Amino acid sequence: MELKDVYIVKTNNLSKSYNKKTVINSCNMSVKKGRIYCLVGQNGAGKTTLFKILLGLTSATQGTATVLGMDCKNESLEILARTGSLIETPVFYEHISARKNLKIHLEYMDCKDADKKIESILEKVGLKDSADQHVSTFSLGMRQRLAIARALVHEPSLLILDEPINGMDPVGIRDMRELFRNLSEQGVTILMSSHFLSEVELVADDIGFLVNGTIVREVQSQDISQQNAGGLEDYFMKAIQGE
Repeated sequence: MELKDVYIVKTNNLSKSYNKKTVINSCNMSVKKGRIYCLVGQNGAGKTTLFKILLGLTSATQGTATVLGMDCKNESLEILARTGSLIETPVFYEHISARKNLKIHLEYMDCKDADKKIESILEKVGLKDSADQHVSTFSLGMRQRLAIARALVHEPSLLILDEPINGMDPVGIRDMRELFRNLSEQGVTILMSSHFLSEVELVADDIGFLVNGTIVREVQSQDISQQNAGGLEDYFMKAIQGE
């Protein structure tokens, strides 16, 4: 399916309620092709719920959402086939290797050239030397690297990553930043959330500020650094306070 415009992700007045509690409220988001879009907000702002709606893992109460030109509600299987995602705590087959976990994923995705894809992605995420190690022995940072590898190994057009650098040390964070920038330069679109505002400043092209389930601002990262002397942290505090 060809995209109708440059927007890979688009939501229109999207809302989601659980037990009469509104989690996503009239949310409008626009993510352009080939960009790194970082979603920032306080805990409980609705970031994970929004990502689940985009992937078709839960349905919106009101409004519409499209991903890769497809309707999130009615074309979720096709969306999942063309995206890579990391939502909440990743789950693996613990007592087999990282390599075998990725192989099972590629079999499920019905992908060809599995061995070649696996070797390439393990090297990219820095797990080449741990490829045959049981996942049960992995540190939190290594598990995050493997989760990103699984999201990437089938070569998706879009990545949706919920707090992808959680648990990583400074080397891991730097490695993922370089990986995300390289992927973006190759045309992959990345939508991610993060609490690490200093890292968001370094990696993001565009930033969306989610407050109580609503995106109150969408701003290019370079505009924040040029127009706000206090940087992203100061801008973030003003955004969530409604200034």
